Amino acid sequence: MAQLIVTPIDRTAPGSHKQIKEMIRAFGALQSGASKNPAEMLAAYEKLETLLLPHLASDNGVEPLALFDDISEDRYGELLQGLIGAPSVPEVNGVS
Repeated sequence: MAQLIVTPIDRTAPGSHKQIKEMIRAFGALQSGASKNPAEMLAAYEKLETLLLPHLASDNGVEPLALFDDISEDRYGELLQGLIGAPSVPEVNGVS
């Protein structure tokens, strides 16, 4: 099965500050009272996906979007952590 691999935001690249700020804003919306409003919660998730998708690749050339809908919520969190530079190790043969 293909694995999604995330490339962290290059903090030296132009526009990286804006990307990080948008991520923080979306995380804040999920963690604040906005998470009680389904429309605001969905908007925050969609913003995070918009930021994440350009940084994804697959290990076998499959289009990342084709794999994205099948990931678990836990894997989604790992990919977001990888986007900001936290280690994200894909599973190999069921071992992470």
